[in-house]
Amino acid sequence: MDLSDISFPVKQLTNFSALSPSVHWAQLHQTIKNNEYPLRQIYDFELLYVLDGRITAHLGECEYTLSTGEMLFISAGVPHKLDIQSGQQALFLGIHFDFFDEFNIVVDQDIIVKNEEAVAADFCLEAVIPGYSPLSANPVMIPSKEIVKEMERIIAEFSEQQPGFEVVCKGLMLNVLIGLYRSQITTVPHSSTTKERLAPVVEWIEHHYAADCSNQTLAKQLNIHEDYLGKQFKSVYGMTMNKYVQAIRHREAKRLLRESDHSIEQIGREVGYEDMHYFSRIFSKWEGLSPREYKKTVQFY
Repeated sequence: MDLSDISFPVKQLTNFSALSPSVHWAQLHQTIKNNEYPLRQIYDFELLYVLDGRITAHLGECEYTLSTGEMLFISAGVPHKLDIQSGQQALFLGIHFDFFDEFNIVVDQDIIVKNEEAVAADFCLEAVIPGYSPLSANPVMIPSKEIVKEMERIIAEFSEQQPGFEVVCKGLMLNVLIGLYRSQITTVPHSSTTKERLAPVVEWIEHHYAADCSNQTLAKQLNIHEDYLGKQFKSVYGMTMNKYVQAIRHREAKRLLRESDHSIEQIGREVGYEDMHYFSRIFSKWEGLSPREYKKTVQFY
């Protein structure tokens, strides 16, 4: 299947209370020089903490060098590979997971994308939480000792697989994710000023998503040039303002489709789309279903 028209990772606007991570694979493992895995894609996400060694990670078109004590966030759908840069091996803590308990595997290989059999709907969604940068925006980080300990506990639980280990892993993984988001406050102090400055824009979008939300209109909120605002917004939230507005509109459209008896056309207008066909196309791009199909599905369940 051709995945070239999909921008990975696919993001989902959400909040902390909606996070429900499931762990698909967790292991302490070694990668040996000249025996690294080839370029690949995965359906879920991976945290890779370097316990010992030095590596070069290729994520999409970007290249990062990591050494002992650093961690790599690998996104669903992003082509990636690792190269060992020093010595003969590197030692890792590795955890595969999703954000919304949306991906089930039978064997480990289900995580790996086989291009000829790729299923677009199976790629897990990355959580985007207002006020925090998506983890994919800065994929190399230095986790706290507490986060590393939580990762070690996940690996121990997953390896032993005692009764209830899935629930324990979920709770520990939630601690890890929230810890990574919270660490942005201390590790990127300058961004808090930018976020504070963008707060009126984000709040305006939340309350006026059906109105004109062009960059030009939103730039007037801060009295700065629209190009500069666009760059600042993307650096903080990991997506363009237009995509952020689409995410808010999509969230509200789904709510109305579930909770109201309004027509599809009316719902489209209520969330900001005068053109019914455009609304349907955008909704299908985000959800994988047309608004009509989605409404039937939620009514069935």
